[in-house]
Amino acid sequence: MNFAIVGETSDTTLVVDALHRSAEHAVTHAACLSDDSGLLTTSASLRRVGEWEDLLADESIDGVVVSGHEDLVLPPARQIASSGRPLVVVPSPGMGSSLAYELSLVRDENLVPLYPVLRHRLDPAANRLKELIQSGQLGDVIQLRLEREISNADTGLLTQPDVETWLQPDADLLRWMGGAFTQVTALYQGTNDAGFATGTINLAGDSATDSTWVLSRSASPKWKLIVSGSKQQAVLEHDGSISRVLLDGDAQTLSNQKQESTAAEWIESLPAAIANFTSENTSQADRALVWTDFTRSHEIVDAHRRSIKRRRTIDMHFETLSERSQFKTQMSAMGCGILTYTLFGMVAYLVVAGAFAPDEGAAQAQKDRFALLCNIAKAVWILPLSVFLASQLLLLIAKPSAKPTAE
Repeated sequence: MNFAIVGETSDTTLVVDALHRSAEHAVTHAACLSDDSGLLTTSASLRRVGEWEDLLADESIDGVVVSGHEDLVLPPARQIASSGRPLVVVPSPGMGSSLAYELSLVRDENLVPLYPVLRHRLDPAANRLKELIQSGQLGDVIQLRLEREISNADTGLLTQPDVETWLQPDADLLRWMGGAFTQVTALYQGTNDAGFATGTINLAGDSATDSTWVLSRSASPKWKLIVSGSKQQAVLEHDGSISRVLLDGDAQTLSNQKQESTAAEWIESLPAAIANFTSENTSQADRALVWTDFTRSHEIVDAHRRSIKRRRTIDMHFETLSERSQFKTQMSAMGCGILTYTLFGMVAYLVVAGAFAPDEGAAQAQKDRFALLCNIAKAVWILPLSVFLASQLLLLIAKPSAKPTAE
């Protein structure tokens, strides 16, 4: 397949190198690159096009590699996918949930293959750990815990963008190992105006293993996934570019008969994975499942934002509206009903009062009794409207403060 590139991040170079090494693929065109792009100097066969729209008319392009900030790449990605060309999406900071959600709509309409490059799914060590879980060798899996350490020399503290950058790929890894999460609880610890020391995300679900994700700062980046089973404990360690699986402290043999896997191995397996994903023999259901998993990881990031803001557990698939939005919707529905009641009540009051009004020559006691009944009818007629109008003051009381939220 002949691929074009739209956008560029540090991971784009790895993907392009992997495609260039494959006999089945080639990268021929590029758009939305900076003038000092390293790809233009390292790939002599790469032709830069002035506008990404030119890619739509070029029939020699079979697929497109998309990476970069969603504001830049979402319009071309949407149009190119609508034309039926497969997309290879390289996740990166700045590529938020909007791209995942909008491309999901395009995929459903055009049945176009959308392949997210998820490193851990191509890592022999990660696949070995998944085999240990599925085989039952660990027993019943009780908990997953992913501890990630990143280097942050600017302030010495973490920020919300740091969490969002690393939570998305790690959330997919936890879902891949532990199942579908429906509840998210986020907590930032050691907080001041500059940031926080540790970020903790707890994930849970009726059919998922309870999982915890912890982000902290260290001198060198590394991470490990601890899988606690009823029989044994397994650990997936990733230090630098090397991954390994330890079972009760003993290194496990991987599929290539080694005890360690390197970044070069997942890069080497990428072209075959893309070819298999875009093959006509691959069912739409299998394609949809991978992209749905990618979308679900973005949903976890979105739920984490709401959890931090509201300081409570978020039910991911049951909170499409905020509490205030729900309150306003309910008040609108009640208002329509009360206004209708008030209108018909006024008509009924006038008709009944006119029909049963005493004559001028009636006794004073009869007139007083009629006046009392009219006052009671007025109260029954007007009271619901008065209570509803008074309740609108709750909107002002429940109105959130105008303080800007942390990005």
